[in-house]
Parts: sequence; C-alpha cells; structure tokens
Amino acid sequence: MKEAIYISGAESAPPNYINTPKYWKNGVSQTLSNTAVQNTNTTEIFVDGNDVYVLGTEKIAVNNTKLKVWKNGSIWDVITPGTEPATAKGLFVSGGKVYTSGWVAEGNHNNAKYWIDEKQYDLTDGTKDS
Repeated sequence: MKEAIYISGAESAPPNYINTPKYWKNGVSQTLSNTAVQNTNTTEIFVDGNDVYVLGTEKIAVNNTKLKVWKNGSIWDVITPGTEPATAKGLFVSGGKVYTSGWVAEGNHNNAKYWIDEKQYDLTDGTKDS
C-alpha cells in the first residue's frame, strides 16, 4: 500500500499576491476555506484517520493575527481572536482532542501558549519573551 504524502502551505498570484491557504495530498491541492482579506499561511498538518487538520495564521491587520485550525478543508476553530500578533507552531490530534501551540504578543512580550481544543494554557508567567 502506497503511503499518502501531505504538505501544507499557501499559494499567491497576481495582481494582489494574497496567500490562499492550501494543503496537498500526493501533489493534488485542496484549498482551505478562507475569509481573509490579507495573507493566510499554514504551518502544520496532521492526519488522524480520514481527517486532515491544518494549523495556520490569518493576518487581520498589520500587527494582528488569528490562529486557526482547519479540519477537512473547513475552518474548525479560531484559536485566537486576532487582536494581537500571534504565531502558530505545533499541531497534534489524539483521542478526539486537538492540541496546538504557538505564541501570542501580550504587553511587551511574546508569550508561549498551548491549546487543547479551544482552552488556552500559558507556558510562562508572561514576564519574559518565550
């Protein structure tokens, strides 16, 4: 049995070069649902049985970013509201729960966090960049 190869990323094209989030399975692209008017990028992909999860960011404004998870091409969850800079770093699915990690800018620091489904957990006290 041939293993499937999954890659996440984005495509952009003239005239505006706004990124469209996608993933590819064995070279065939699947566009992810997107409401962004600015760049959207993907950072991680995880396959759990027949379900494909993709983690990424949607740039809302110059310094505001939403962290998002797509499941099978549709937005499954918006992890952060997009009121501050944020970066998506990791994605894992186990036992029906979705685990994500990244950082969110709060005050003068970038604070490392992780989420289990929609619940946020801080990894530091927020007094230093992490």
